[in-house]
Amino acid sequence: MRRLPFLAFALLLPACQREPSFEERYEEQAGQIDSMAVSIEHELGQQINASVAAGRLRTDPNAPPSLLNRGME
Repeated sequence: MRRLPFLAFALLLPACQREPSFEERYEEQAGQIDSMAVSIEHELGQQINASVAAGRLRTDPNAPPSLLNRGME
Protein backbone atom coordinates (compact mmCIF):
# COMPACT_ATOMS: atom_id res chain seq x y z
CA MET A 1 0.00 0.00 0.00
CA ARG A 2 2.92 2.34 0.66
CA ARG A 3 4.26 1.76 -2.84
CA LEU A 4 1.08 2.97 -4.52
CA PRO A 5 1.83 6.72 -4.24
CA PHE A 6 5.36 6.19 -5.55
CA LEU A 7 4.09 4.09 -8.42
CA ALA A 8 1.45 6.70 -9.30
CA PHE A 9 4.08 9.45 -9.16
CA ALA A 10 6.40 7.45 -11.42
CA LEU A 11 3.61 6.96 -13.95
CA LEU A 12 2.51 10.62 -13.92
CA LEU A 13 5.98 12.13 -14.16
CA PRO A 14 6.38 11.64 -17.95
CA ALA A 15 3.04 13.38 -18.51
CA CYS A 16 4.47 16.59 -17.02
CA GLN A 17 6.32 17.89 -20.06
CA ARG A 18 7.24 21.53 -20.27
CA GLU A 19 5.09 23.80 -22.39
CA PRO A 20 6.76 25.20 -25.51
CA SER A 21 7.91 28.79 -25.19
CA PHE A 22 6.39 31.64 -27.16
CA GLU A 23 9.38 31.69 -29.48
CA GLU A 24 9.07 27.95 -30.18
CA ARG A 25 5.34 28.25 -30.92
CA TYR A 26 5.97 31.36 -33.08
CA GLU A 27 8.66 29.62 -35.12
CA GLU A 28 6.44 26.59 -35.67
CA GLN A 29 3.49 28.72 -36.83
CA ALA A 30 5.75 30.88 -39.03
CA GLY A 31 7.10 27.75 -40.71
CA GLN A 32 3.59 26.44 -41.34
CA ILE A 33 2.46 29.79 -42.78
CA ASP A 34 5.52 30.00 -45.02
CA SER A 35 4.96 26.50 -46.39
CA MET A 36 1.28 27.29 -47.03
CA ALA A 37 2.26 30.49 -48.87
CA VAL A 38 4.70 28.59 -51.09
CA SER A 39 2.01 26.00 -51.83
CA ILE A 40 -0.55 28.68 -52.73
CA GLU A 41 1.93 30.49 -54.97
CA HIS A 42 2.79 27.23 -56.73
CA GLU A 43 -0.87 26.37 -57.30
CA LEU A 44 -1.63 29.87 -58.58
CA GLY A 45 1.32 29.68 -60.98
CA GLN A 46 0.03 26.37 -62.33
CA GLN A 47 -3.45 27.82 -62.86
CA ILE A 48 -2.08 30.89 -64.65
CA ASN A 49 0.12 28.74 -66.88
CA ALA A 50 -2.83 26.50 -67.73
CA SER A 51 -4.96 29.54 -68.60
CA VAL A 52 -2.23 30.95 -70.83
CA ALA A 53 -1.77 27.57 -72.52
CA ALA A 54 -5.51 27.26 -73.12
CA GLY A 55 -5.63 30.73 -74.65
CA ARG A 56 -7.92 32.14 -71.96
CA LEU A 57 -5.29 34.57 -70.68
CA ARG A 58 -2.75 36.70 -72.47
CA THR A 59 0.23 37.96 -70.55
CA ASP A 60 1.26 40.59 -73.12
CA PRO A 61 0.36 44.01 -71.65
CA ASN A 62 0.42 45.56 -75.16
CA ALA A 63 -2.17 43.16 -76.55
CA PRO A 64 -5.50 44.63 -77.68
CA PRO A 65 -8.23 44.57 -75.01
CA SER A 66 -10.12 41.89 -76.92
CA LEU A 67 -7.30 39.43 -76.24
CA LEU A 68 -6.78 40.18 -72.56
CA ASN A 69 -8.35 37.90 -69.95
CA ARG A 70 -10.96 36.30 -72.16
CA GLY A 71 -13.50 34.22 -70.34
CA MET A 72 -14.21 30.62 -71.17
CA GLU A 73 -16.25 30.39 -74.34
